[in-house]
Amino acid sequence: MLRFDGSGASDRGPVREVNEDAGFLGAQVLVVADGVGGSAAGEVASATTAYVLSRAVTAGSDPMIALDNGVRRAIDVLSGAEAADSHNGGLATTLTALAIDGDRAALVHAGDSRGYLLRAGGLLRLTRDHTYVQRLVEDGFLEQEGVASHPWRHVVTRSIHALPIPDDERPEYVELSLAAGDRVLLCTDGLTDCLDDERIAALLAIPRPDEAARVLLDEALLAGGRDNVTCLVADVVTAHATPRPRMPGDGLRLGSLADDGNVLAATGITAY
Repeated sequence: MLRFDGSGASDRGPVREVNEDAGFLGAQVLVVADGVGGSAAGEVASATTAYVLSRAVTAGSDPMIALDNGVRRAIDVLSGAEAADSHNGGLATTLTALAIDGDRAALVHAGDSRGYLLRAGGLLRLTRDHTYVQRLVEDGFLEQEGVASHPWRHVVTRSIHALPIPDDERPEYVELSLAAGDRVLLCTDGLTDCLDDERIAALLAIPRPDEAARVLLDEALLAGGRDNVTCLVADVVTAHATPRPRMPGDGLRLGSLADDGNVLAATGITAY
C-alpha cells in the first residue's frame, strides 16, 4: 500500500492581514485551498473545505469516491452556512486535493491552485488553471506570455461555493497512477505567481520534503510575492505498520486550517 510522507509551509505574505490559504497533509490525502479574492471570509471557506476533505478520505476508501463525497459535503456545509446567516454570503475557495490508497490515486481540482508531479527528475503539471485568462489562451484570444500581466489573471472560473453550481463550473476529477519514489507538490497561486515551472522543478528536487517546502515558500516571497503562499511537498512511499490506526483528520494543518475557529463544521453553524 502506498501513502504520502512529507511536509508543508504556509505564510500570509508581507501584505495580507489574514492567511486565506488552507493546507492539510495526511497519509492518504493532501489538500490546498485558497479563499477566493473578494469573497466574504475567504479563510473560513478555505479552512472549512480543507477540513471536510481531510476527513472524507480514510484508509481503504476509494480515492475518487472519497474526494467526490468530500466535495459534496463541503458544498453542503457552505450552503448551509449561507442559508443560516446572510453575513456568510459569498463563501468560496479554490481546491486542489489528492487522495491515495494502495495503487489507486485521484485528484480533484477547482480554481488556480495547482498540483505537480516530480518523477525521475521530470516535472508534470497535474492541473489546468480554471481562470478567465486561461480560457482566453485556450480559445486563442491571448498568448501564454500575456497571462502574467493580464489585469484579470486571478479571476477564477471554478471554485467550491454554495449551491447552485452550473455544470461547466464543477470541479474536475482525474484518476492518477502514482508509484513509490514519486514526489508531488500542491500549492496556491501565491507560489506559482512568482516561480515558473523550471524553478519549481529545481527546488522541488531538494531531497528533504520539509526543506523543499520551506525553500519554495521563501523563494516565492523573496521574488516579490505579496499574496498568501502555501505549498505541500509529499513523497509517495510504501506504507509500513504503525503502532496505531491513523484516524480521519490526522495530519499537518497549515494556514487558516490551523485555527479551528475558521472551520464552520467545527463551530456548530452547520452539522457535520
